[in-house]
Amino acid sequence: MSIKNALNSALDTWHQSIEDAPQLLVAVSGGLDSMLLLTLLAERVNPERLTAVHINHGISENAENWQAQVAQYCQQLGVVLVTEKITLMHSGEGLEAEARNARYAVFERLLEDNGLLFLGHHANDQVETVLYRLMRGAGVKGLSGMPNKRVLGKGYLVRPFLDCAKSALENEAQLRNLVWIEDESNLDHRFDRNYLRNSVIPKISQRWPDYSQSIKQTAELSSESYQLAKELAVIDLQALDLKEERAGWSISIKAFLMLSPLRQKNILRYWSELQRLVPPSMTIIDEVLTSVVSARQ
Repeated sequence: MSIKNALNSALDTWHQSIEDAPQLLVAVSGGLDSMLLLTLLAERVNPERLTAVHINHGISENAENWQAQVAQYCQQLGVVLVTEKITLMHSGEGLEAEARNARYAVFERLLEDNGLLFLGHHANDQVETVLYRLMRGAGVKGLSGMPNKRVLGKGYLVRPFLDCAKSALENEAQLRNLVWIEDESNLDHRFDRNYLRNSVIPKISQRWPDYSQSIKQTAELSSESYQLAKELAVIDLQALDLKEERAGWSISIKAFLMLSPLRQKNILRYWSELQRLVPPSMTIIDEVLTSVVSARQ
């Protein structure tokens, strides 16, 4: 199979979803991945159905030039472009996390009911994500990596190239003489993902050439474990007299204490997620089990 066919096959998987979607957004940073994704989508559907979304973080001194370059290419393709300038608040989360949160807040706001947002993440990005989360002590949900599709706001986020190697995208872009932006910050090792990409993963690849497939398998197994744990939490919650209260939800402590400690932790881990809330940390779960659940009335 040629590289071109491999990438088109990846998009073929989403053919019916693309045809049925009332809205098609494409996140376009100006980098290789997003510019190629926009190009291939513009060849498959009427470009007038596409809306490119460019987020100007204002971090690089070249940010305005990047925005202009994306605007010029979208005009060439006949694709509508929406640009958003964001201001980072320096909340202490770190620049990478803060920029990501700001981007996704914009994406969520722009997505309409059942709309699709396409991102150009590829297999190499998936490897970085799993390794990054591993270093941060993630559980099976984190080690599942990025999903091909997930809910975002009123619509869905889609990553059609997630099983395609970056080299496939590079070769296709070069065959098309595509012009893209090289972000100079990608060489800055102060950012964890850059350090993994430029220093750690090359050494791993020398020792374990099939590392990408192995990490993909780990992500898939972790995803299965995550789904099983979530299903078990649902089953256990149904047996705990779950009730909606004015300030949230309640369960029977007596029935809860009859479960094994592992199942108790599992319930606390996924209960909030089932209500679309941020899951508690391991520290909070341990504190609930030692100080709250066992406390007197």
